[in-house]
Amino acid sequence: MWQVLLIILMLIVGLILIIKGGDYFVDGASWLAEVSGIPKFIVGATIVSIATTLPEIVVSLISAKSEPDMAIGNAVGSVVFNTGVIMAIALIASPFIIKRKDYAFKGLLLTAVMALLTAFCFIGINSTPITFETTATFGYVGAVVLLILFVVFIVENVISAKKNSGCGDEGCPIVPTKHTLILNIVKLIVGAAGIAGGAILLKDNAVKLATLAGISQAVIGVTILAIGTSLPELVTMIIAVKKGESSLSIGNIIGANTIDLAIILPLSAFIAGGSGLFVSNLHLLVTMPVTLLIILIGIIPTLIFKKFARWQGLLMFAIYLVYFVFNILYVVL
Repeated sequence: MWQVLLIILMLIVGLILIIKGGDYFVDGASWLAEVSGIPKFIVGATIVSIATTLPEIVVSLISAKSEPDMAIGNAVGSVVFNTGVIMAIALIASPFIIKRKDYAFKGLLLTAVMALLTAFCFIGINSTPITFETTATFGYVGAVVLLILFVVFIVENVISAKKNSGCGDEGCPIVPTKHTLILNIVKLIVGAAGIAGGAILLKDNAVKLATLAGISQAVIGVTILAIGTSLPELVTMIIAVKKGESSLSIGNIIGANTIDLAIILPLSAFIAGGSGLFVSNLHLLVTMPVTLLIILIGIIPTLIFKKFARWQGLLMFAIYLVYFVFNILYVVL
């Protein structure tokens, strides 16, 4: 009884740390965009994304060797939750017009990374013909390809940041005082620490509860772990939308998804050793195709019509709900 109460207490503490950390971090990141003149979308896709994916990075790399199904479930599950829930809610609450040049490369790169990950996993299937019992391996060739795409992602962001620094679409940079500089750097550091620490607390204790209930690694990875480690993105989105920073939030989600897929999974594959990272039938035949579908809905119409629309958010959220219910039924049945 006391053990369960302690676990619940730690879950609450983790949630509080994530919420306050997200608040501080959004403030610091918005300030950084203002003083540098860099568009908030780019700040969201880089600095904010790296901070909010710290929980996924830590969890997946720790799990890769002994619990590979949790590692890939956490990373891909975080992407489907980020896109199908967090991004969807942001679009439902606040659809907005975009500048195609800011979104096109990053959106298409994310789509390509997810498509290639899915393709490499299907190439690595362990048996034929394909049935719902089929498993696969994500090997080193795929890992290297995705790492190269991540380097491309970083280089493009650096180039964009240089092009957009100074007076631009976000206005002329302000000259910060020493006090303001120190205050916002502290906000960024404290916010990132709160986000990472809170998510790890949340994840550890959620897994303890799930394990007591006898839930499989695959399902834990794409539900409890994925949702728990994605709470930083969720909190960042809520705070950003509330403060009128929707572009920062969407940039964060696209960047976080790219990091989840192009850094966490390749590194996990190398850590796993052997022939690579084990991919269960649930992830291969359900999670990855669903994730790719939701990403396509979120990116392609946006680039065609130059705006994020409410219907995209509603459709993405509906698909995620069906996927989530499927996972629940998978556990029960």
